Amino acid sequence: MTVQKFLKVLAVKGSKQVNKVTSGERGTLVTTCCIVNATGQYLPPAMVFPRTHFKDHMLKGAPPGTLGLATPSGWMNAVLFMHVMQHFIKYSNSSTDNPCLLIYDNHESHLSIGVLNLAKASGVTILTLPPHSSNKLQPLDVGVFKAFSTAYNAVIDSWMMQHPGKPISIYEVAECVGIAHIKALTPSNIINSFKKCGIYPYDANVFSDLDFLPSDVTDRPNPTDNGTELLLPGNDVNKENSLPETNENIEEKKSNLFRGPEDFKGFPKAEVRKVKNLRRKGKSIIATDTPEKNEIEERSFVRSLKISKKEDKVATEKIKKIKKKVFTEDSESSEELILNSSSGDDSFVRIDPDGFEDLDRRSRRRRSRIYRKK
Repeated sequence: MTVQKFLKVLAVKGSKQVNKVTSGERGTLVTTCCIVNATGQYLPPAMVFPRTHFKDHMLKGAPPGTLGLATPSGWMNAVLFMHVMQHFIKYSNSSTDNPCLLIYDNHESHLSIGVLNLAKASGVTILTLPPHSSNKLQPLDVGVFKAFSTAYNAVIDSWMMQHPGKPISIYEVAECVGIAHIKALTPSNIINSFKKCGIYPYDANVFSDLDFLPSDVTDRPNPTDNGTELLLPGNDVNKENSLPETNENIEEKKSNLFRGPEDFKGFPKAEVRKVKNLRRKGKSIIATDTPEKNEIEERSFVRSLKISKKEDKVATEKIKKIKKKVFTEDSESSEELILNSSSGDDSFVRIDPDGFEDLDRRSRRRRSRIYRKK
């Protein structure tokens, strides 16, 4: 972004309003794609500028080897991500003899058929993260992007003080990114991010039950075939009903006389969603595997058919409107050229054909001489 976020500002105690100079009210988006590995190294980033055509001077001050791309929106799309995959293969030296694992989210722009075919041919195995889990499983989100954002905001503040009265444009973003990139993407930050996610070194118990507690609101027991709910193994009520009544159980019940709010009301549960069009649920997949790749290809083909049908429908409606407009204009022009008889003599009047020039151009350019007897 060309506008920085506010950091801590020093002011006199008791000040009601503390002002801060910013580059603008609303900034312009410039997307930066970072690539790191578990050994603490990083590849040159890719930057997407909000322009139709990319120019080399946009990367002034960027990290060496940065890939420059352009799109009107400034967002990454499937076409641009093909160039990013080629950039990754080039700098990682990936091949069938030197395979590598690439982990990222399951956004549609990252899972195009061209990207998957290129990755599979170059020995790159693509593993996607489960939906809504990048804040826990993606190392860049966990331990790198926060430091990068802080460093980037500090660089913009310094630039604003050195250039008073001048706003930051997209042509200065690359220079600011180059400075923040060195400060944030350090080997220690990258290694600790992979470790905290449990990716490397692998740790299956890196997340506790407290990390999964927010999902308990929407979790529901699986129904059986006859519509009744299954008995959950972790439910205390089911345990009490299944155990026989003995003296030890009776004494244990007497010792546990205290009942908290959880025993009376339980955890809150969300109601069943009333959704008409159920969308496909996302999941973690190995996108370069043949079954998954074939499924993605089939979905892409169906989506392209829907888009083509929609475009054909829009084009047909436009043609109908144009035909209707031309027919209406031809009718109006014909009415203007109708001659009414006004005298009873037998003379003939020659109609100048230049008056039909506009009409003839729209109706197959018919040229003729019209005589009408008065």
